[in-house]
Amino acid sequence: MTTAVLNIPRRRVSRDGCSGGRGRRATLEESLGATLVSARAGEPADCPLCPGTMRAADGSAVCDSCGSTLS
Repeated sequence: MTTAVLNIPRRRVSRDGCSGGRGRRATLEESLGATLVSARAGEPADCPLCPGTMRAADGSAVCDSCGSTLS
């Protein structure tokens, strides 16, 4: 048996808008909220579940790769 390794590059995520500059990590709610706001504003946003991109769709954000939806 052989071992397979999947190398997925890490995405840099700016947490400045989520943390309020307090030097703490963003909560899950803040991170998902920032993704939804970015997608609704017409900006591509990283999917929290896969390497895909989330885009606005009827007030929600939908991943173009895995189909995950934030609303």
